[in-house]
Formats: sequence, structure tokens, C-alpha cells
Amino acid sequence: ERGQDGHVEELFPRVIKHELTVDEFDRVDYMSLNFIRNVSKGEPICNIFPPTPGVPGRTVMDRELTAVDGKKANVPMGRNTEISEDGMHLIASMTGHVEFSGRGFQVKPVLDIDGNVDYSTGNINFLGDVHIHGDVCSGFTVRAVGSITIDGVVESCSIEAGGDLIMVKGVMGNNQAIIRSHRSIFTKYLESTSVCARGDLQADYIVNCEIYCDGVVQVRTGKGIIMGGNINAAKEVSASIVG
Repeated sequence: ERGQDGHVEELFPRVIKHELTVDEFDRVDYMSLNFIRNVSKGEPICNIFPPTPGVPGRTVMDRELTAVDGKKANVPMGRNTEISEDGMHLIASMTGHVEFSGRGFQVKPVLDIDGNVDYSTGNINFLGDVHIHGDVCSGFTVRAVGSITIDGVVESCSIEAGGDLIMVKGVMGNNQAIIRSHRSIFTKYLESTSVCARGDLQADYIVNCEIYCDGVVQVRTGKGIIMGGNINAAKEVSASIVG
């Protein structure tokens, strides 16, 4: 009897789905769009099941029949991950954000800012993901190679994300804010802001903004209003009210 091949049980999905949940009042909870999946050092990312040995047999002439052992599982190991000592788990070798990239899972560092981005923190330039629990005040810059999540209000500042950009309470740009994302942007509102998105743009309303989007601009939840400004989208502009 041939041995069974080893296999891997992945504890994190490979793709983070960008699903917007709309309540009965046609509102989106942007707080639930946090794409940062935190993992602690030593926490398992995958369970590894080893192969089983083959069971040999004998012929009717009492000769031994050898059996083929199962093959080892191909473990999707990436940066900042390692195999546990017992060989049963793929674990994080550092605390950070876990994501699937290329052929394996990797753990990226996460910069967690409890308050506002202001004179107490200075400008932010980080080689990972950034989660800001407060506001980004006027005159400051936030740049990250990964995704950026901002729970508060974005004022007249500069934001650039190498991944997705989530701004829970929106942007009051005062015709000075510059917002860029190399993936998609999700925000409650945009006012008097210059915006560039390589992916899609989702908002509840947009007022007097300059928008450049390589995907879809969708403004159909909440107020669903686009008022003033210029909207340029490679695929589609969808809104409840345009005026």
C-alpha cells in the first residue's frame, strides 16, 4: 500500500477580499475594512501534516513487495517565517502582518500609531504596513511600502501607500491634500483633494476633487454624491447623484 502524501492546512486565506458591507441605511462600515492581519512571533500560519510510510506486502510466492512512501508537503514558506521545531507548523519568526505573496506566506512589519500623526510623531516613512488610530494633521506626510489604515480624519497632508489605503473618516483636503495608492482606496468622503489610485476608489461622497483612477470610481453608498471637481477613471464612474 502506497503511503499518503503530506499536505498543508493554511490558517490564513491567500487573498484578502475587498468586500463592502452595506447596512439597512445604505451605510458602509469602513472600520471593518482593516486589511492588516496581525500575527505574533511564534504563532502558526499553516499546519503541516507529514507523509505516511508505505506498507510493504508479500506475493503468493512469499516474496516481499516494497511500497512507496508518501511525498513531503510543499510548505509555502516566505520571508520572516520558519518551520517549528517539531516540523508540524509554519510559524511567524516576527510579529507583524501576514500575507501571501508569490509562492509563500510572508510576515511584514506593521507600524502601529496609537494617536495622531502630528509634531509628536513627525512625518512617517515606513517599509511595511502602517495603522494610524488617530488623525493625520495638516502639513505632515505618511508614506508606506505596504497598506495604510487611518481611523481618524485626514487633513491637508500627503499620503502615499504602496498597497491599499483605508481612510475611515475621510479627507478634508483644503485644496492641499495629495492622496496616492498603488492599489485601491476606501474612504467615507473626499473634499477638495487630489487623488490618484492604481486600483479602484470607493467613497460615500466626493466634493470638489481631482480624481485619477485606473479602475472603477464607485460612489453609491451613503449620500452617493459626486459634486464639482474632475473625475477620471479608466473603467467606470458610478454614482447615485452627479452635480
